[in-house]
Amino acid sequence: MLRKAILTGLAVVLISSLVNAQFDEKRQCFCKENEAVEPCDCSSDSIDVFNNEVLHKKLTRLLQRPFFRYYKVNMDKQCPFWPDDRQCGSKECGIMTCDDEVPAGLKRPAVVTT
Repeated sequence: MLRKAILTGLAVVLISSLVNAQFDEKRQCFCKENEAVEPCDCSSDSIDVFNNEVLHKKLTRLLQRPFFRYYKVNMDKQCPFWPDDRQCGSKECGIMTCDDEVPAGLKRPAVVTT
């Protein structure tokens, strides 16, 4: 379990460093909040390549970790993001319910280092 926690931590650090590198003020395409976006060498194709070939693979592997498979949802609470009439018929939209028992792997304390 400790190995899994360390690997998950490393994945988060890796993705964070990749994202933070994109916002380095020394980079040509850096922009600050509420500022106009300057012309940049990147194209929609290069962004698609990065999203599809780099980021998607890493996020998919990260989301397969147990931490992201279990979470508690209050289905009676109003959705803060969009109107919800609970009429969606898509099978991909469903939420599988599980018992109130927390899986053993999630009960163990995680070692977090900074």
